[in-house]
Amino acid sequence: MEIQKIKGLLGLSEQAEDQELEQALKQVGQIRQAFQRKRIGLGLHAQAAPEEVLTLLDRPETEVVTELRHTIVTMSEEVGALRKDILRADAMRAIEKFGAERPISAPMIETLVNLHMQNPESAIQIMSALPKLNQRFQWPDARNSTEGNDAAVAPMDAEIKRNMV
Repeated sequence: MEIQKIKGLLGLSEQAEDQELEQALKQVGQIRQAFQRKRIGLGLHAQAAPEEVLTLLDRPETEVVTELRHTIVTMSEEVGALRKDILRADAMRAIEKFGAERPISAPMIETLVNLHMQNPESAIQIMSALPKLNQRFQWPDARNSTEGNDAAVAPMDAEIKRNMV
């Protein structure tokens, strides 16, 4: 590129001295560096066009701040939704693990998922208390005894045992 054309692009006359040209180029370099810093400070990507920066700078500061706050709120909501999805997936994995060996009804699954999302330890404790499918139910020794109350307890015990096996 010819020096005369460069001088013209920098707003210098064709008769400008080399020192003037050097000074103008230094100013352009400083403006460019400030422009890059401002672009990053405004939250624009590194490849943002000068028009994007100027458009953002021309807007009132309150408008920019409001837009940035809106962006932060939106991002916060998205992070919250992702966190909830991750907690739900983790709860479902835990329940599926326990459900493979313990009977868990469909309505109970949703309750356990919600509990697990809020307090995983409590949900696991409840699921651990459920009987395993391959485990036969046995009454504690005190209940096996039908001494003194045979008529009232024995039919109920038989019915419960029949349903539990």
